[in-house]
Amino acid sequence: MFQLSNARSDVAQSAFIWSSKMYTDDILRFLPPDHVSLRDWNIIIVDVPNECHEEIFVGYSEGDRLGRLSTPIKNYDANTGIGETRSGSSYMTIGEPGSPHDDAIYVLEQTFGKDLIERELFSDSGQSVLAFKYPLNK
Repeated sequence: MFQLSNARSDVAQSAFIWSSKMYTDDILRFLPPDHVSLRDWNIIIVDVPNECHEEIFVGYSEGDRLGRLSTPIKNYDANTGIGETRSGSSYMTIGEPGSPHDDAIYVLEQTFGKDLIERELFSDSGQSVLAFKYPLNK
């Protein structure tokens, strides 16, 4: 497990701990690698300065009809909508990025904590440790 050298805040620490766990797949171990068709999606950037920078898919999986949060993205081609994650899952995004499905937001809240998600992604008081890569639909 990585250590956060100079803890900047509870937000940075929580995000870093989550990201570090992703390296060993501790959080999403129960979902085996799969081919995922993702709609109502976006990419979340986890950015703890001088520590880690990861991007993850978040959206609604059409195959298993669940909100889904990926392991870190290894590669993603925005032109084809096809990407691969560190766990070996392949993702095909459907439609334009925007506001993630409510079920996907629920998964984010369960993973990071509801207060952290609300503060970082849906208010002006966040510290940009978590951010949407693409604008949300209005």
